[in-house]
Formats: sequence, C-alpha cells, structure tokens
Amino acid sequence: MRGWLKGALLSSSVFGASWLGAVSYWRSTNRMPSVLDLLTWLALLPLALLLAFWVGRRIMAARAAPAAAAAPEAPAAPAAAPALPALAILAAAVRTPHGSSAQELAQAVAEGRARAGLDPELVDVEGFPVMSARAGLDAIAEIRAELDAWRSAAGLADPRFTHEQWRALALGAAAAGELLMQAAGHPQLQAATDGAHDAAAPLLQIHAALASGWSEEQRTVIAAWLGALAAQAGWPDKRVESSCLPVGAPALLARLADRAHHAGAPVFAIVLDFGSQIGDTAAQELAAQGALFAAANPQGLIPGEAAAGLLVADGMQAAGFGLPATALQLASAPRSAAEAGRKPDAARLRSLATTLLPDADDAAAVSALYADTGHRSAGLMELMKFARDALPHLDPGQDLHSLGAACGHCGHGDEAPFLAAIALAHQHVLDTAGAALCVGNEHPLQRHAALVRPDAALS
Repeated sequence: MRGWLKGALLSSSVFGASWLGAVSYWRSTNRMPSVLDLLTWLALLPLALLLAFWVGRRIMAARAAPAAAAAPEAPAAPAAAPALPALAILAAAVRTPHGSSAQELAQAVAEGRARAGLDPELVDVEGFPVMSARAGLDAIAEIRAELDAWRSAAGLADPRFTHEQWRALALGAAAAGELLMQAAGHPQLQAATDGAHDAAAPLLQIHAALASGWSEEQRTVIAAWLGALAAQAGWPDKRVESSCLPVGAPALLARLADRAHHAGAPVFAIVLDFGSQIGDTAAQELAAQGALFAAANPQGLIPGEAAAGLLVADGMQAAGFGLPATALQLASAPRSAAEAGRKPDAARLRSLATTLLPDADDAAAVSALYADTGHRSAGLMELMKFARDALPHLDPGQDLHSLGAACGHCGHGDEAPFLAAIALAHQHVLDTAGAALCVGNEHPLQRHAALVRPDAALS
C-alpha cells in the first residue's frame, strides 16, 4: 500500500510539474499550442521522465546487489586496539605563580584566583605595565651561587644563563628537590644505605624536557647538575642517569611507558619541565613578533613561568613503594600548520580521547578535566567543544579546570603547564578515587591527552 502511494505521488508530481511548466510557457509567449505540442509536453514528456527514473533506480539496485551479497563475508568488526602502556605516578610537584603544591594550585584555580595581573617590573614599548603570571621567587641568588660554585668545582664552562633561564632553574630546582625527597623513600635505596652494595640501589633516571631556547652547552650543565642534586639526596653516583633533552614532557613519559611495557625494563624516573618568560628580553621578543598580549592584541601571549615534575615507575616497582600511586596513560598527535590556522576544531582531541576512553563506561568514570589552555579564544573554543562532545556529563563550571591563565606563556614549546595539569589530575584521583582526563592544546603543532586513574589500572 505504501509503495503504491509513493508511486502515485511521484507520478502526480511529474505530470503536474510538466503541465504547469508548459502552460506557463505558452501563456508567457502568447502562443496557441498545437495538437502535437499538447501530446509532447502534456503526455510524452512526463512519461519519459518517469521511465528514466524507473530505469535509473533499477540500475542502481543492480549495482548495489553484489555489494550487499558480499557483505556477510566481511569481518563483523575490527579487532580492538591494544591498550596503551601505563606508568605509575608516585608523586608530583609543581611550582607556579599561584601555587607551590598541587593542592594549593587546584584551590586557586577552583576559586578563580589563578589569573594574570599587571607585572610590577615589565613594561611595553610605550612604558605601560604588561600582563604577566609571575611567581614569587626569593631563592634565585642562592640557586645561582650554588650552581656556579658546583660548576666551577666540576670544571664546566659558564653556560651564560639568561635572567629568564635563572628564574626557570630556580623553579625547576625546587620541584626536583621535592621529588628527590620522595624518591629517597625507595625500599631498595634504604637497603643499600643500610650497608648493602651500591648496586642494590635502584637506577634513578632524571629527565628534564626543555624548550628549544636552551643551548646544548646549557643542557649539558643542567643534566650534570641534576645528577649532582640526586647524589646530595643520597643516590649513588653510578645509579643515577640524568639528561636534558629538547623534547616535550609527554614524549619523555611515552618513551618510559613503552620501555616498561614492551621491553620489560624497570622504570624509576623523575620527569621535569620548567620555563620562564618573565624578563625584559623575553617580553621585548614577544612584542617584536607582535605576539605580546595587550589591549590592542587580546590574542597575544601573556609572559609566565612554571615548573612541574612527576616521579613515575613501572607497575612492579610501584607495588613495592610506600606512596599511593595512580596510573597514567598518554596519547599525542601532531598538528599541521594548516590546521593551526583553521577555525577551532576539537577533532584531534576527540580522537585522542577515544584512544584513552574506548568505551562509554570509561568516559563516564571521568570526573574532572584538566587542560593547559590559556586565555586565547581559539584554544578555549576547542576545549569547550571537546568537553561538550566527549564528556557531556561534566559541569564546565565545576569539573573543567584550565591552567593556562595560572602559568602564562612559559616559552615556545614549553609544556610545563600540561605537566602541571597531570599533577593536579594525580591529586584529584588520590582524593576522589575517580578518573581525570588531561588535554594539552596550547602548543600550536601538537595535541596531547592523558588519562589518570586509580592504580588498579596498572594490573
């Protein structure tokens, strides 16, 4: 019955359209149609159109039939992708303008106090104060004297750190010292210091991920200095490996996770990221590039500074450690320059989240979202689109926390705010026993996502 009605409606429509068109043409040209015109336009043309439609539909059905017949032979569904390797987070440390601990920074962000303000020293080309996220640092002179004395004793040349780099080092040293104190609680290290041979101590890896603004000579000095700090904390020299690489912290964490999961190698490591743009030189460079935030340039960058670090381990070592742990999984994807210039789109972040949260139940278990997104509209729109599409059950006002304004711009390629977001997620999971997702979209050519869950995910 339904098929007959559709056919009748189609025929009526075709005949009506043909008749209406013919009559309108004859009236507009003031022409009297002949018998042949009436037969052609009012009968033959509608019938030809209906025949063409019927033949076309038969051809389409014939072409679709082989594909439909072959469909049952195709595999029902692709195999599920293997789970991403996980690391255990044993401890986290942050040093930012609005908090020197995860709890303090989380409270400032939740209360809306983690914002940039007028800098007491930096000014623009017109002499007006610029907006910045400046940390209160009192130990720069002490860190400088300590590092210079150690460098001279070690016979290393002066790497000529800039004012901004000394500020970053002061923040990074504080975060590293806190994590070294936590790492010193490793049971194997305690056994070694109680009289056993140094080889009984675990191998501690210290990796600093620094942006491209640091020279190779400066990286060499920093890596050696971090190793010296570990020795001061009680680690045998032969059981410490330190490096300072021009890669992001997410890439370093992913390497460690792959090493633990695929190679079965033990992992006990500190991953650090620190940077600063608080200084006349950095502010002037941003202004010269037209990238400094101002009333006339609201999409510019706000100079800032931050340091963050994680103490991570493989599942076996985490099980024997005395600190409560969480499980960390990471996914990253590059982004082309063409994508960066387009209208904000959360497709990359959604793809990464799908990798970390393949099931609806996994997404529903996420109770907080942390991001390194700053004040610029493109990043904020991308973050809000992602939260709405991937985690619609979260309250944007209470469950979404962005650290970009709290840390500011720490340097091109610097990802300390994203590492700080993971630190806050780690604390959230310890406090609530839920799961937290972190996203990184401040880097113009990279997108990151990290899932932090209770340590049961390590098993």
